[in-house]
Amino acid sequence: QQQQQQQQQQAAPAPSPAAAPGPSPMPGPGIALSPPRPRLPPITAMICDGLSSAIGARACELYTFDADLGSGCACSLEAVAGCPQASGAAAMGLLGLPVASGLLSTPAMDGSTRTTCFYRQWLEDPDLPPGPVLQWQQDTSASKVAAYASEAFLRSQASAEQAAAPLWFATPMPWLEMYPTTPFPTMGSLGAPAPGFAPMPAPAPAPAPGLPMGVANASGNVTAHWLPVGFSQPAPAPSPAPSPALGASR
Repeated sequence: QQQQQQQQQQAAPAPSPAAAPGPSPMPGPGIALSPPRPRLPPITAMICDGLSSAIGARACELYTFDADLGSGCACSLEAVAGCPQASGAAAMGLLGLPVASGLLSTPAMDGSTRTTCFYRQWLEDPDLPPGPVLQWQQDTSASKVAAYASEAFLRSQASAEQAAAPLWFATPMPWLEMYPTTPFPTMGSLGAPAPGFAPMPAPAPAPAPGLPMGVANASGNVTAHWLPVGFSQPAPAPSPAPSPALGASR
């Protein structure tokens, strides 16, 4: 049975390489959250009536817009230079300085002049003095800018992933991930280091200086090339005896 199992395992085809995994998504910027709006008392008709008595106006009426444009009291006053400051305006929920309209005078008013002053609760008033509401404006502005940048990043990231998705199917898996191998041995796994090479032998002494060509040595022989001092050139071989002349007796 074991032999059959081994044969079946050997006969089984090797698994095909899997597709290369895609990279993990890059951490993108988080969506910036707007800071909470400051809590202020709502402007009501009762507050406008109290404001009318505080500034000596002929009458104050409540006006209101949406949450961004705010609300307030429109007060009609006799001809004055500017709008008077209301004591306790911050406690009423009124912010900033009042805004005066132009003087109003018509022939039907028998020479009288009226001025309308607007006391407002507008959180986005750019002329507010330093305080909690101005700090909220700055934090809200920074939050909106961060939200715009985050939205642009997330949209571009989604577009890039959609464009690059088909490329992952044509990208093979790295070889070492497909066929893992043993790690490369480190110095700790090799044990004691191998002994080094034996030192090289000392160099032989240099030969004694020779004699220049054509200089006679101590024995009187002339050297034909560079030779060590004390080297004697062998004597020349004797020349052959002359042959006898023709006709001479031996």
